[in-house]
Amino acid sequence: LNALDIKFREAENRLQNLQSKYRDLKREKDELARQNNELRKKNKQLTVGKQRLEDQKKQQERTISILLAKVGSAASLKRSASQRRQPRPSVVSATSSNAGTPTDDDGESFADGEEVLANVKPPSAVEATRRYTMAPGEASRIRSSSRVVVKESHSIRIDGLPKGSMSKDAADMCQEFGLVVHARVTKCVVSGELKGYLTFAEANAAREAVKSLRIKGLKAFQVDDS
Repeated sequence: LNALDIKFREAENRLQNLQSKYRDLKREKDELARQNNELRKKNKQLTVGKQRLEDQKKQQERTISILLAKVGSAASLKRSASQRRQPRPSVVSATSSNAGTPTDDDGESFADGEEVLANVKPPSAVEATRRYTMAPGEASRIRSSSRVVVKESHSIRIDGLPKGSMSKDAADMCQEFGLVVHARVTKCVVSGELKGYLTFAEANAAREAVKSLRIKGLKAFQVDDS
């Protein structure tokens, strides 16, 4: 009986050891299953993130295509507009054929795109209408008066014109002093100041304009006709 008791106890010990190993293996299995579930969740999240990135990439490509199409359309419209805005060549006499870029000798550029007619003295109203750019509405008035003759000292300069002033504005400003046969506005490329150059049919009108404009606080000067 003692031997049987000993063998029974040994068998119980082995059974307990096996049960303990079984419990350990079961815990390991459960841990592996948990880790496997976590890996599946992460894999699913990565798949969703990858799909989202692909969708964003496609959206960006569509946006870039739309922007490129708009840029192309804007460029073509700009070219068309620039072609429509090209100034028509002014009708001038043969003596003014060497007129080039619309800038003055003192570094001034035209504010409204008029051409410089250098070294041309208008001896008559008919010549004045051909050689000078008229203020709007003045050409017909000069053609209707055959006795209007432009004389020496008939040109003035007005400094510091208001921003955005055009040739018509300068002509309208001085219309009360006499007939204006030529008006243009230039812009100094250094200071950005607008200057008006006007030519009157009468020399005394030019002198009267200078006096009156100075009284009003403007910088007006009588300049050489050339």
